[in-house]
Amino acid sequence: MKRSSCVCMFCFLWVAIGVGQNILRTYRPTMLRQPPDTIGVGQNIPEKVAVGDSIEKIQHNTSVDLVGRFPINVGEKYMPILYLADTLVNLVLDDWFPLGDPQTNAFDFGRIQTIPTYNHMEGFRLRGGVASTTRFHPHFFLKGYMAYGFKDEKLKCRGEATLSFNNPLYHEDEFPKNNLSVIYENEVYPFAELHPRSTNDAVLYAYKHSENAMAYRDFLEFRYEKETLWGFAAQAWVRTSTVKPGEGFSFTSIETHNEQVAHKNVKTGEVGISFRYTPGATYFQYRRKRELLTYGKPIFTVSYTKGLNGFLGGKTAYDRVEVSIQERFAIGDYGRFNTSVDVQRVWGLLPFPLLLYPNQQSKNPIENSAFYCTPSIEFVGDKQYALRTTFKGNRWLLYRVPVFRKWGTKELITLRAVYGTLKNKNMPTPENGLFVFPEATTVMTKTPYIEASIGAIDVMGFFRVEYVHRFTYRNNPHAIRGSLRFDVSL
Repeated sequence: MKRSSCVCMFCFLWVAIGVGQNILRTYRPTMLRQPPDTIGVGQNIPEKVAVGDSIEKIQHNTSVDLVGRFPINVGEKYMPILYLADTLVNLVLDDWFPLGDPQTNAFDFGRIQTIPTYNHMEGFRLRGGVASTTRFHPHFFLKGYMAYGFKDEKLKCRGEATLSFNNPLYHEDEFPKNNLSVIYENEVYPFAELHPRSTNDAVLYAYKHSENAMAYRDFLEFRYEKETLWGFAAQAWVRTSTVKPGEGFSFTSIETHNEQVAHKNVKTGEVGISFRYTPGATYFQYRRKRELLTYGKPIFTVSYTKGLNGFLGGKTAYDRVEVSIQERFAIGDYGRFNTSVDVQRVWGLLPFPLLLYPNQQSKNPIENSAFYCTPSIEFVGDKQYALRTTFKGNRWLLYRVPVFRKWGTKELITLRAVYGTLKNKNMPTPENGLFVFPEATTVMTKTPYIEASIGAIDVMGFFRVEYVHRFTYRNNPHAIRGSLRFDVSL
């Protein structure tokens, strides 16, 4: 999409905000109460109340008390700095802030955590966006952002318009959802590190393992999403998408007589459906996000995507099935395990951007850790099995150290494994005309890829420090054998 088109689309969004707010105000029911400041849980609300109000109460994210995390003598000496840091940290953790009076604002600005980011292809990147609230209209919501990369000098954007069939208290994504949406996005697309249906919301140093493996993608999607109070959720969508090669690789096929042919893009047209079941689903609902609290009960997810040749400009026919089971269970007061098992499979004669990669997973509500010691495009397949498990301590070893207990620091132990295969028909040859794999891409043998880590989270409340070790395929040319990882847990 050209830059002028992005600008026109966002200008249209702002015009819709200004004009629509005046037009829709005539038909808007009066809100009898403002969102309270106390917290609410999605479970145990009578259905007629929950469907009417979506959630009972809303609050800001729990604040981080930086001042209280230091000894008294240190806190007194650096009090002004600590209070300033405390304000900035909590602003970032809230992620959105109201434009205008918090009691009457029609729009929020955000996400704060994604305003400044960096990646290999865009370099330094700035992003800003807005999202409407029920004060704009109780059932119709607008959301969008614009971003600019200073290295590639390209403008990106995303816009959403959603009709909610519930009566949400503040925004359209409150539990339980019952939404019909239309979405347009023109963005960077790290195809091996971002699931095709995940949002582009990475923070800080983004997509660090997708060097020379990032593309550009624009898509238009119509989607319906429904959640129930008893834990069942369904989603159906229709999407047309165009993927263009980015920096460091190309879409090149080898034709007869070893002639190289460059292709401009990959176009797909698809329909899909997904189901999720979370027994006894319980959430803390914050102002713009929610936190799953369900322990000891698995989450089942299954999805099916059908790519159609000739549908909405699509040029490839394929089928994609994904099944996952996630579970979180506590071990007394010592800590908890977060575990997920995923199985993915694609059928069809597919170019490499449509195949499977270890980090190409949906964002899981329980276990969402990514493979760290492998470049995102190192292993490719059309069938893949993955196991991810993380132990997070509670009152275990670090709890016995006073300063760590004061900070809330906890132990972290992870184990991640993946195994994938690729059929011969999806290996690029002059006969099938598939795109040549990038230089760093290979296929697994009969050995799975395994890595593990040990470290700590919530150091000073929000830092994560761990050492990650790679156990298999250590002699691959692009292998990362081990790495000290330093991150921020937001």
